[in-house]
Amino acid sequence: MPNQNAPNSQPEIVSAGFLILRQSPDQSVLLLKHPDRWDIPKGHCDPGETELETAWRELFEETGLNSEQVTLVPEFRWEHDYHVHLREYDNEPRLKRLVVFLGIVKSDPELTLTEHQGHRWFPWPPPLPIQAQTIDPLLSAAVEFCDDRPTLFEL
Repeated sequence: MPNQNAPNSQPEIVSAGFLILRQSPDQSVLLLKHPDRWDIPKGHCDPGETELETAWRELFEETGLNSEQVTLVPEFRWEHDYHVHLREYDNEPRLKRLVVFLGIVKSDPELTLTEHQGHRWFPWPPPLPIQAQTIDPLLSAAVEFCDDRPTLFEL
């Protein structure tokens, strides 16, 4: 499900993460609280690391969740290219690609947050808008994906 703002450009920065859905006690989606926005567990790819390896690493580092607790939905992969201004690049615009995978947890897992102020399980389907640049388009794509798979929450 690529979303390419600059189809002829290769991203200089790649990050990857997980959108986590919960089956019970209610169908919901996990978002993590930054000081000024809601986000998903994600981070930059290390050299030699695949996007999926990055997503698993970041999920564990930021929430304590691992592949034994989370079921990967292999049919879902969402990409979004956008420009960022980072200090390490002298605030010059750089093309960044975000790759997101979908994971499902069965119940209410205990989270160990290391980089965020808090978390919230938003009801599914989530109320929008939440965060316009990446989260809203991601959630819209995930809702459409899940609507086409009514048994997805039964994994």
